[in-house]
Amino acid sequence: MIVFRQIKALLSLLTRIPLRGQSIEEAAKVFYLVPLVGIIEGAIVVVVLVLPLWLNIDPTLISALSLLTHTLITGGIHIDGLADYSDVIGSLKRGDRALEVLKDPRKGSFAIIAISLRMIIGLVSLSTLISTVKLKVIPTILTLYIASAEAMFITCYFGNEEPYEGIAKHFSKHSKNRVCLIRNFLCYAALSALAVVLSGVRYITIIILLTPIVIGFLVSYDANKRLGFVNGDVLGFSYELVNTSTLLLATTLASAGRLI
Repeated sequence: MIVFRQIKALLSLLTRIPLRGQSIEEAAKVFYLVPLVGIIEGAIVVVVLVLPLWLNIDPTLISALSLLTHTLITGGIHIDGLADYSDVIGSLKRGDRALEVLKDPRKGSFAIIAISLRMIIGLVSLSTLISTVKLKVIPTILTLYIASAEAMFITCYFGNEEPYEGIAKHFSKHSKNRVCLIRNFLCYAALSALAVVLSGVRYITIIILLTPIVIGFLVSYDANKRLGFVNGDVLGFSYELVNTSTLLLATTLASAGRLI
């Protein structure tokens, strides 16, 4: 029962699913199960899209519906992180000056560019992917959401803890625990195996599942250099970067006839 309460707290914190319980500490204790959050988000998106896909509604409209559902589920918290950390990268500043940019409530030009690119790439890529593979897009959607959520754990694992009491500090502390790391590996491996089976053992699925390891490490390395630590905005940046880049990759390979 305790684990279920902690999972509910994690879902409540990382999504806009109407659940009671916003305990950061309880959510952090099961942060190793964050891939479960990803597959739940992906499943919700799939449920919303399955009827329009079956009815062969215009792929652009389905893609727009997917972006809307994505934003509603996450509450835009990851997109906000994408915007904030993009401003930090664009500012070329480090240390305290980079932190000032990160904490500035105003969105700069790089934030606007990042959000615009994320939406355009998401809309065009998914629309093209649906036109190419039809209903076979479903396991790909599930896979990229699992990978996106896992990217946050990888980023926390390699990133330095926040010097203040933020959400990511609690997550970082638990992600660096050896037992939690093993549990995360087992959880991600199990869901990855499920994704591979559902996709019909396509190579693109395996590539997508390996992406968060690479991007999570690179983002944490960059954040450690620029800020000196990883915070919630950096985690959101990792999530959206993996979500968008893997979708673009899948679409590119599908368009080239190599989505196998």
